[in-house]
Amino acid sequence: MILRLQREPRADGWEQGASGERIVGARLDRIDGIKVLHDRGIPGTRATIDHIAIGPGGVYVIDAKLYSGRVEHRDVDGLPRRELALVVGSRNRAKWVAALRARVGAITRALGATPIPVSGALCFVDVQGSSNPEPFMLDGVWVGTPTALPDLVARPGLLDSEAIHHTAAVLDERLPGA
Repeated sequence: MILRLQREPRADGWEQGASGERIVGARLDRIDGIKVLHDRGIPGTRATIDHIAIGPGGVYVIDAKLYSGRVEHRDVDGLPRRELALVVGSRNRAKWVAALRARVGAITRALGATPIPVSGALCFVDVQGSSNPEPFMLDGVWVGTPTALPDLVARPGLLDSEAIHHTAAVLDERLPGA
């Protein structure tokens, strides 16, 4: 019985996470002019990437989160200096920003010497507050909702359609499906 109780929340958490990934993935799949790779593993680790969108402006590493709390950035008193933190509900989730930045580094390495910009995005589904909260940047990571994703991943840039397809093919080959 104890084992069953210990497993249930984790299974529910996985299903909740998978539901958020499906919502964000479906939104990405409807955006014209980009290529999307879903659920990719990072070679040599157990880490996975929910979504990789390749658009005119570069490559976007997107982590989907299904949380119903308010999402905001707040000043926190960190010694020796004051810093901004990602707060979801009432909990500091700065570790999510750091984990996403590590995934961005993995994609940058997978692209090798290619000068294509790689950016991170935390995409929150079902956030509290206004019906369409404004995205914000925190430590180089975009934080927003699925409705704001088209403005991020389809923004103009240097990559044409051929470069987008080539970059997607390279990443598809180098990052196995999870």
